[in-house]
Amino acid sequence: MIIDKKIATLKDVLILSLTIPNYQRPYKWTDVQANQLIDDILQHMRIGKEKYRLGTIVLHQDEHQLLNIVDGQQRLLTLSMLCHYLRTELDVKLLEKEFQSISLERLQHNAAHIKRRVERLSDDEKKRLRNFFLEKCELVCVTLDDVSEAFQFFDSQNARGKSLETYDLLKAFHLREMQHASTAEVNRSVEYWEQRATDQANPKLKTIINDVLFPIRRWVRGATAVEFKKEDVHVFKGVNFEKHHYPHIVPLRVIEHAVVANNTDTISTGGEKATDDFPHQSTQVLVNGKRFFDYIEHYAQLYHKLFIERHEHLKNILAVLDTYSGRHRTGDQYVKNLFLCTVMYYYDKFGEHEFDQAISLCFQWSYRLRLEKSRVQIESINNHAIEPLGLLRCISYAIHPNEVLDFSTPLIQKVGVEMVDELEQFIAIKA
Repeated sequence: MIIDKKIATLKDVLILSLTIPNYQRPYKWTDVQANQLIDDILQHMRIGKEKYRLGTIVLHQDEHQLLNIVDGQQRLLTLSMLCHYLRTELDVKLLEKEFQSISLERLQHNAAHIKRRVERLSDDEKKRLRNFFLEKCELVCVTLDDVSEAFQFFDSQNARGKSLETYDLLKAFHLREMQHASTAEVNRSVEYWEQRATDQANPKLKTIINDVLFPIRRWVRGATAVEFKKEDVHVFKGVNFEKHHYPHIVPLRVIEHAVVANNTDTISTGGEKATDDFPHQSTQVLVNGKRFFDYIEHYAQLYHKLFIERHEHLKNILAVLDTYSGRHRTGDQYVKNLFLCTVMYYYDKFGEHEFDQAISLCFQWSYRLRLEKSRVQIESINNHAIEPLGLLRCISYAIHPNEVLDFSTPLIQKVGVEMVDELEQFIAIKA
């Protein structure tokens, strides 16, 4: 619940002992964004504005009475640097924090830029700006005592920042579950997350989480997966070994102990640490914290291997799906994603075993919808995916690959290149 909401001057805000929690994004404002903020303040000062409100910040007061910044980090850090170079003599505590390397590099760049901006001002303008900055500039400060409510409070759009994606709520949750992890482990998880969110050469987090893992985890359980929203984050929340002691997670606990023990055993490896990874399955019970980040990284790499590098058995089919005339239609994109999810689910469970035949089966089962319907909607995809006797359910129950290959899908009997040609010709006619 909201425990405080007030309008405060920058002077009052910047002297607060604020904390940047691990789940926050790194500082990423460019000098363009810093310039825009400074220009706005100068403009309102020069026209004689009595008050200038810089927006809203959202704080979470935790059980230790610490004030964690939920929304407003980018602005507050930029304003803190401006405060420092204006020689206000305020004790700006926010700049005393330790920062990750990604944040530190950008902070140093913007600090140098802000310093130059201030130095170009006349002595009179510096004095006027110092007074306007401290006394006339305001922020709306909202403080809540529940971090989930704090995230829900703001509308997922910073004043000059990036939209908060639903998957960032997962980052926040799982970083909070890493209370006993080392700083290096936490930093690695954050840096990987941010890199994966923007890396153009690899599948983005939105693709891996929203388009692949979320629908797979939902469909296999017989639930629909229309869009990954805030109310769906529970799909990626699991167990904590320190808090939960259920019989069904004993195998996970045993695996965890085995992996950790093996990776710390330097005797049998000639003095070098082993690098055994925790084994993952896409629909497994998730282990909160570090293992969740490992889980996402594992499937990002698998997606890259299958669909970006292009597995040998997938090249022909993907080439057609990337070139036929109707591929950009919304329904065709839905069907393609169903195909990719089904292929990945099979490979995740059985690997290379009978993979070429399984691809053909996944293709037939997925694109059967495209051949049957002139218009494919997301409801059609969901109904097809969650069929009790459908292919995804068959894969989930199968112990051996032959149990999947025995699955029969009506309507289409051709396989391989002939099937691809038939689909290409059919879609060209329908288009």
